[in-house]
Amino acid sequence: YETLKNPFYCGDFEYPVGSGNWYKGKHEPLISRELFNKVQEKLTTIDKPNSVKHDFPFTRTIICGTCGSHLTGEERTKQLKNGDRVKYVYYHCLRGRDKDIDCKEPYIREDDLVEQLVGIIDRVDVDKDQFNKILREEYVRFKKFKAILNEDSSEEEENIKLKEIDTKTFAKHILKFGSNQERREIFTLIKQPLYLKNMKLYTNKPSLE
Repeated sequence: YETLKNPFYCGDFEYPVGSGNWYKGKHEPLISRELFNKVQEKLTTIDKPNSVKHDFPFTRTIICGTCGSHLTGEERTKQLKNGDRVKYVYYHCLRGRDKDIDCKEPYIREDDLVEQLVGIIDRVDVDKDQFNKILREEYVRFKKFKAILNEDSSEEEENIKLKEIDTKTFAKHILKFGSNQERREIFTLIKQPLYLKNMKLYTNKPSLE
C-alpha cells in the first residue's frame, strides 16, 4: 500500500521526507506520471476516513508532572478567517479527561513541545550506540541523495564530515525537521523520563507545590 503511494517510481522524490522539497531523480522511472496519478485517485476513493490513524511521536516517556500519567496526542482543526483550515497537534495528560482525578495540566502544542525538547537534549542521557547507528544510516542515505544529484565526494572527505557531526546536534535536527517515524525513533533513545508541568519540560520530577 505504501509502495503504491511512493512517487519515486515515476521519477520524483522528496528529501528530507516530509519537507515538501521535491526533486527529479536521475534514475529511469518505472511508470509514467499519468499512471501514478490514476493509482492515487483509486487509493483515495477506497480510503475510509475512519481508518486514518494519527501518528503522535511523543506519547511515550513524557510524564505529567501533576498526576504522574503519560501524555497523549490529539489533532485539532482550526478554521481561519480566510476560510482555510489548519491542523494542529496538541499533547495532554491522559487523566485530564477523568472527572474523578483533579488534574488540570493544560494542553501544549507539539511545536512548543519540540522547541523545549531541542533545548534540553544536551542535558539528557541517551543511548549513544543507537544514536550513532541511526546517524550512520542517515548519512548513507544522504550520500545516495548527493550521488543522484551528481554531487558525490571522496570517501575520505565523507568520513571526516561524519566525524564532525555531533550526535546531539543530529538529534536536534531530527526533532525539528524529521518525519514522525524518525522523531519517535530518536525520542525512544532518551534513557530517562521527562516530566511536563505547566507546559514546561523537566528532566527531574518537579515539585507538586
